[in-house]
Amino acid sequence: MKLTTIHDSVSSLFSLLLWKVKRRTAGMAHERGPRPAALSFT
Repeated sequence: MKLTTIHDSVSSLFSLLLWKVKRRTAGMAHERGPRPAALSFT
C-alpha cells in the first residue's frame, strides 16, 4: 500500500511537471514561431 501511494504521488507530480513544460514550450512557440516546437520532443 505504501509503495502504491508513493507511485501515485510521483506520477501526479510528473504529470504536473509535464503540463508545465508543455505550456512553456507552447508559449515559446507562440512567441518565436513554429521552430521551437521541435524542441518539445527532447
